[in-house]
Amino acid sequence: MKKIVISLCALFAVAGLSSPITEFPEGQYLGMGEYTTSYGDEGVFSSYAMVGSDWWQITHYLDGEVRTYGAFFNFDDNGFFDVEMTYVDESGEEATAEGRGYCRSVQCHYTLAIGDRIVEETVSFITWEDRIYWVGSVTPHFYSSEDNFAVSFESGMTRIDD
Repeated sequence: MKKIVISLCALFAVAGLSSPITEFPEGQYLGMGEYTTSYGDEGVFSSYAMVGSDWWQITHYLDGEVRTYGAFFNFDDNGFFDVEMTYVDESGEEATAEGRGYCRSVQCHYTLAIGDRIVEETVSFITWEDRIYWVGSVTPHFYSSEDNFAVSFESGMTRIDD
């Protein structure tokens, strides 16, 4: 029992030392990712990201197409933020979606709606390795298993600038 109490105290002490991210580690990153759809399709993609203190622009090369989106983040002092994402919609027009998210010491998570879909993404900033890991999904509102297309993805990127 004494070991459990000491372990919990140590865990709470370490947890109390970390502060939430209120700006991103700036740099350029390159990497690969994988996706799976709710229909069982799978694939790979390559990605390039430019990351600023409160924005990023990401380009994916997926199934022979280049897809780019940008996001701007308005952080508060506690790690919560509003996000505004700009992307090219299905008709080829530039569109903007707004959402909300939060960060902890090494991860940020946000959710936003794009048309009839929900986008969720978690980004892990592994600064001691100069890497970023992304995991996310695009699902319909009120997802059910009845013929609703969804996709989940993850990628790892390595910093390529100094």
